Amino acid sequence: MKSKNLKRILILTLAIILCVSMVMSTVMIAFGDEKEVLTNNKPILSQNGDTQEVDCEVVFEIWKEFQESHPNRTGGTEHEVAAGDYLATKFEEIGLSMMGDSYVNKFSKYIDKGDGKGSLTYSQNIIGVQKSNNSNGKHIIIGAHYDNTYSMQYGAQSQGASDNGSGVAVVLALAEVLKNYEFDFDIVFVFFGMEEQGLYGSADLLSKMGTTDLNNPFSGMNKEDTLLMINLDSIVSGDNLYAYSDELPRHHEDIFFKHSEQLGTNVLTKTPNDKKAVLNYFNEKYFYHFGLSSDNVTFMNEGINTISLQGYNLDAKSNVGGAEQDGESNIVHTKDDNINEIINRYGMEHIHGRFENVVNLIINTLTDTEFVSAMAYSKENPTVMTFFYSKYFLIGVTVATFVIFFLALYLLNKKVSKEIPEKVEEKAKPNITEQDIFNLFETIKKQQQTQENKKNDDDDDIFG
Repeated sequence: MKSKNLKRILILTLAIILCVSMVMSTVMIAFGDEKEVLTNNKPILSQNGDTQEVDCEVVFEIWKEFQESHPNRTGGTEHEVAAGDYLATKFEEIGLSMMGDSYVNKFSKYIDKGDGKGSLTYSQNIIGVQKSNNSNGKHIIIGAHYDNTYSMQYGAQSQGASDNGSGVAVVLALAEVLKNYEFDFDIVFVFFGMEEQGLYGSADLLSKMGTTDLNNPFSGMNKEDTLLMINLDSIVSGDNLYAYSDELPRHHEDIFFKHSEQLGTNVLTKTPNDKKAVLNYFNEKYFYHFGLSSDNVTFMNEGINTISLQGYNLDAKSNVGGAEQDGESNIVHTKDDNINEIINRYGMEHIHGRFENVVNLIINTLTDTEFVSAMAYSKENPTVMTFFYSKYFLIGVTVATFVIFFLALYLLNKKVSKEIPEKVEEKAKPNITEQDIFNLFETIKKQQQTQENKKNDDDDDIFG
């Protein structure tokens, strides 16, 4: 075999090996080692050993009291401040610890209103913590935004009973019940401010987590120690209750759907595969559906496990992007988002059932002895779609591009080589000496003399 052909085969073999290695690495990183079994160090039990019962009437009354006392909670206004103070008082009554020296954590955000008259706007997150003696810094976040769009142009006079008074009611009910349990992690309850203007409350909390400033109460709350962020938004509206974790399901969804099945049919609904949002590869997500329109997105972008529980109907035929109810107008961000209208549309059985199911689902999931290991496994073994917008995917695409480029050059060179025949080797020219030239002239001279003699003989014959 010629050395040129051997070199071509070697290059092609290396290119194939590299491409196969990249594909196998991608699959291993994306799906992880399915054979690995993780277990908790310690079972989680309630103080009395029994499951706590949740009265849906109690959750309904929490919802009703909050809505009636604070129908206007527009972000960045004194009404939002008043609602935040109310919620801080509730955390104190429950007995949660403060994050720092107050339940109220203020922040500011410059908001450009598009008319050149933007200004610095002030808001606050309300934070309470259920401490664990065995957390070692591990924690989960249970959050819901408490602002609404009452004074905003696109949602004028919307009281936000579903969006998101219902989420607020569930968080308060959970804080009251979960204090009866001992966990291997802290639980950070958060009411986010200014979600409607752009997820500003959750962004502020995330920016303060894990800072090196020891005076910052969030300095010991590291992102890598966040097992899960549970987001509750618009719980009571919508035909279905969705559990959204990412564009493709994450592993930690499984434990929620396991307990959903134990509670009964149609408690949780998986997000349909044909109702996904469009992503790009630079860690940004375009908000094309409800799953990417709430505070869970802030934590998703940091690679933190999230689950967002929200009511909607993505299969509604009356609207291409889905609707809250098939064939009915949406109530969220309208003046119809109030308790009376929600009762008229859905009925008390739906409302009570939704509250009860959400609260019990979260309690049963958090008290599952495999909860901590499920969260750790999911974080270490991201799904394919999570991998697509990670830095590893970008590196892989770059390397693959170079491989394809050089492989294309090789194939092009091979094709051209076949089309152009190899140059025929010329015969070596003989060496001519002076004697050869002399002999040549002598030969020519003899030929001329022979021709002359022949001509004379012919003439003699003619003239005889």
